[in-house]
Amino acid sequence: MISLTPYHIFCSWINSTIDQITHRNVQEIISNSSDILRNYSLWENMEKEQRLFSCSIFLKTMENAAIVAALNLSDQGNKTISSQSINMELRAFRGANRIRLQANDTVIEINQLTHITGNTT
Repeated sequence: MISLTPYHIFCSWINSTIDQITHRNVQEIISNSSDILRNYSLWENMEKEQRLFSCSIFLKTMENAAIVAALNLSDQGNKTISSQSINMELRAFRGANRIRLQANDTVIEINQLTHITGNTT
């Protein structure tokens, strides 16, 4: 039987999470993310560079999950998604072809016309 390194276990979790984002299962993402955060031995047994890279990927994954969750809210909608280690409060404000997503103190503004046409500016 092959023994997986902590980094491989984390990568497997990321692949599963990406699938959940695709299916818009944000509550399950938050729950599983909480489990991975509490797995101290996983983080301690990674090499320093792997741990830093994994933390960066983890934060980006949480950002993507928040965006997916907020985009599925109704106009002016809000939602709180919580687990033992994560509390995500989302608000969506729509108007004038713009969506403003807010998760706690972090705000992302998306111009829907730019997103639809594929422009990056």
